[in-house]
Amino acid sequence: MTTKAEKPTLQGQRIKARKRDEKAKYDPVGFRDAILHVLVYLKGFTEGNRSRLARCVAIWTSDSLLDPKVLIHLVQEHLIKDGLAVDFLCEVLNTAKELKDIAMVRTLLRKSGLDTKLMEFLPANKRTDENFKKLFDAKGLGEIVNIQKSLEKESSIKELQVYLSQQVKENAALRDIICGVQEIAKKHNIQEPQVVTTIWSSIMASVEWNKKDELVADQALRHLRIYAPLFAASTTTARGELQLLLRVQEYCYDNMNFMKVFQKIVYLFYKSEVLSEDVILKWYKDSHSAKGKSIFLVQMKKFIEWLQNAETESEDSGDEEEED
Repeated sequence: MTTKAEKPTLQGQRIKARKRDEKAKYDPVGFRDAILHVLVYLKGFTEGNRSRLARCVAIWTSDSLLDPKVLIHLVQEHLIKDGLAVDFLCEVLNTAKELKDIAMVRTLLRKSGLDTKLMEFLPANKRTDENFKKLFDAKGLGEIVNIQKSLEKESSIKELQVYLSQQVKENAALRDIICGVQEIAKKHNIQEPQVVTTIWSSIMASVEWNKKDELVADQALRHLRIYAPLFAASTTTARGELQLLLRVQEYCYDNMNFMKVFQKIVYLFYKSEVLSEDVILKWYKDSHSAKGKSIFLVQMKKFIEWLQNAETESEDSGDEEEED
């Protein structure tokens, strides 16, 4: 005779057993909220359990099971003061590096929103570049220093792009745009080559270009003529000029309807005192990009010959004056 198996009990109370015929659905929002709640109370965990949790967070974010933005909630005064925030973050980042590579660390920082907030993991009275470097070197994350500089650079370039896009859209006065660009560049220590190429990208992205080759040339030249003073004010060195010229070359190569416009843009920038004769000749001789090289060099041949002849005539004129 068989008897029914007794149902499990706890402290004399029967536990109601439920059949699970279907797999419970994963709730990413609920999971995120649960982790956020846990992060607030990190102090209540042992060091070993905090470490285990950090490694799990790294795995979950890597597998897209957890939104990396939860990590920004580590930036809380009580966690920073006790050093818990930075210890937890470094464990997450080291695990991410072990799982993949240092590129994963960079991606995680950007997605979490911590790319511009890493310095905040240090107590307020210790937020210096020296202490920042010492801290992450000691945690086995010396690469963070370079990543931080790179991310800060990207963030500053983005700020400049947003500013230019807004100003161009609002048809702001050129003198105001020039002042704004110079202020942003100075604030973030953005070098001239980066400034001028960002200006080019922003100015060219602000227009819906005609698809017809015969019409896009006039459209482009009219547009660039308006902003030539901005380019001129932003190219004060040969290095900046050459970087702009290379960017123009690559743009014309990447956008097929601009292939025949390259020489006209260069000539416009020359007449507008954006590009100097020496830089144009240097580009032609040995500093051009491989992109569209054969096409653009042929386009520029007559203009280059004209520049060289003008240079020779100027030298001859100078010699005659010395003889007199």
